[in-house]
Amino acid sequence: MPNYKRTVRKLARWHSTEHAAKDLVIYSYDDPEEKVIRLLEVSRVFPGEQNEDVWSMDFGASPEVPFQSRVALASRKQWRAISRGDLTLPKGWEGAAPREVYHGGNTQ
Repeated sequence: MPNYKRTVRKLARWHSTEHAAKDLVIYSYDDPEEKVIRLLEVSRVFPGEQNEDVWSMDFGASPEVPFQSRVALASRKQWRAISRGDLTLPKGWEGAAPREVYHGGNTQ
């Protein structure tokens, strides 16, 4: 059986290649059932005002990532609004606390 948290770290590394923004921070909103990987990527280079919705993209499982995954991009302004509770994440992300899995060059 594939390891969920190891796969989260692997996916975060893939999303943080040498071309990633230097201030990129990636949070995992872990699924308690370990069926869906949800990553929120935050950077100043992503567009979005604090009152604009955050949208996620869904991906199916594959041999390399044997879980469904959802990835959302948020600006720093949106992240601050999310942290304050003023902005919600897409449906299906509720109930999970963010866990930092990548910060400017370091996978957690």
